[in-house]
Amino acid sequence: MEMIKQFESLQKNQKNYFIRLYNPRCRHVSTGVLLALSFGMFGAHRFYLKQGRWGIFYIIFCWTGIPYLVALIESFWMPGRVKQFNIERQEEIYFLVKNMPEKDLPDTPVQIQNANIFLNAFLLAWFIFLILNMFYWDEMIQNMPVTVITLG
Repeated sequence: MEMIKQFESLQKNQKNYFIRLYNPRCRHVSTGVLLALSFGMFGAHRFYLKQGRWGIFYIIFCWTGIPYLVALIESFWMPGRVKQFNIERQEEIYFLVKNMPEKDLPDTPVQIQNANIFLNAFLLAWFIFLILNMFYWDEMIQNMPVTVITLG
């Protein structure tokens, strides 16, 4: 976890509180990339980075296939976007913690947890499923039964 330079200027209990506030708000590169690759046509990666307006555009135009191509390209930009998102969150939290009176800070140590593992595992499985379906798509269409309805 890369921290902003000002983090070192915080006292121990301020650092603990900073981490406690930051952990649920930070985003992970692997999750962003997997969301862009698997659910990118619906803008999931944009919603993940709190860019809801862009996500709505993806949903509106998902039927065209263009959002999927854009999301595929954006998957290469996700590491930079996630890093920028995390830096912005850290700066917000830094100013909140720095200006908080000492008596209001909790002094309990922080336990760092990574609940993101389950989401990443699901997204990776979904992405593999999509890739496998791409290879078998033609075969599935050729073997699909066709029903003809006649009006008369």
